[in-house]
Amino acid sequence: MRFAHLPHAQKLFDLKSALALPSHQLLERAGLVGFVDAGFAWWSPLGQRIMMLLQQTVRSHLEARGFLEVAGPLIASVSTLEKGGWLAQFEDELMRLGSPTAEFAVPPTSEEPLLAYLASCGSLSHRQLPLQVFEFRPIFRFRRRTEGLYQNREFGCCLIATFDEGHDDFLRSSREVKNTLVSLWESLHLDVHVVTHDETGTFEALFDYERGDRRLADTVVAKRGEDFQAGDLANRKWGGLAMGYRYDAVAQLGLQVADRENALSAPFMGTFGMGMQRLLIAMVEQGRTPSGIVLPKEIRPFDCVVIHAGPLGERETSLAEDIYKQLQKAGAKVAWDDRPRATMAQRMEVADFFGIPLRLVVGPSETDYDQVQVRFAHGQRPVTLVVREESWIARVEEFIREESDSLRAPR
Repeated sequence: MRFAHLPHAQKLFDLKSALALPSHQLLERAGLVGFVDAGFAWWSPLGQRIMMLLQQTVRSHLEARGFLEVAGPLIASVSTLEKGGWLAQFEDELMRLGSPTAEFAVPPTSEEPLLAYLASCGSLSHRQLPLQVFEFRPIFRFRRRTEGLYQNREFGCCLIATFDEGHDDFLRSSREVKNTLVSLWESLHLDVHVVTHDETGTFEALFDYERGDRRLADTVVAKRGEDFQAGDLANRKWGGLAMGYRYDAVAQLGLQVADRENALSAPFMGTFGMGMQRLLIAMVEQGRTPSGIVLPKEIRPFDCVVIHAGPLGERETSLAEDIYKQLQKAGAKVAWDDRPRATMAQRMEVADFFGIPLRLVVGPSETDYDQVQVRFAHGQRPVTLVVREESWIARVEEFIREESDSLRAPR
């Protein structure tokens, strides 16, 4: 990715001023996300890169545990949504399409469209259970008030559904989903508070966030009348990250499972949702440093960035481009800060802000000898590599591994 080509390149100047903002506003100030219409996000090339890395990390984690990915349309019929009873409770938030397609809407939930699809596939066999599927999709709810990426009208979600024969089986699946998500959050070095009611398989996950709109009394666990002890955490502000519970309207959507005697009945369904945008906000909130943010290595947009030490002369630009393209070809997550009006200090500031471990500096002296100077985020002594030597890319990859293991935001 070449920074000079980014539509939001101007926002990469003076990024340190963004550090005073709440994390969801920081993402907007840094140019990762923007809004033309309130509540509907546009992701910049850099922001989209981060979100795709985050989605792939979640996907890999779920697939490794046997979950199956599905994908459905953004549009659903209103009649399908009505079968789950959603309209009776939340019709004011439904975004319907206009005439002549008023019988369709952008779904505010995922359960009804998914159940309608599975029912169209025919009855399930008990041998197929437990069935565990997931989907990445936006869901839409009209909110009168929005607050940037944190509280908007289009929610990017990872939605998980489980199907079992009985209640005890559902409880096991609920625990497995919860444990899988906890394992994911731990792998991303996130501190997440999970409120659980084991008898019903209900849980909600929260992250500490001063601008959050959630208190423990607001959780799905509390609203369902289930008893838990909030203790000293009762009045703390949280950001909602994920929740899960049993979905009761399976029969209305027509999905059935055949038991060992071939008798048909509705399966026990668990529905679980994790906000992908909220997940990013949580990682930014907990990855703050005095100079920027440190994202987990799986989500970090770049492992190295090519930086000009001075003006963009023809020879320096040619060498920088060659280094950039060689690393791209080798599969490295590499950027090239070729903004024409940026100083070296401003380029270093961007590398610091996004927690990029290696800075590959090209200046007049490096150009004379086909060299690149490797500078490290932690300030170790720079290393000079000769680009003509075959081993230089392997050395860069080794430096990336070493830096990634040590680069972590303080808690």
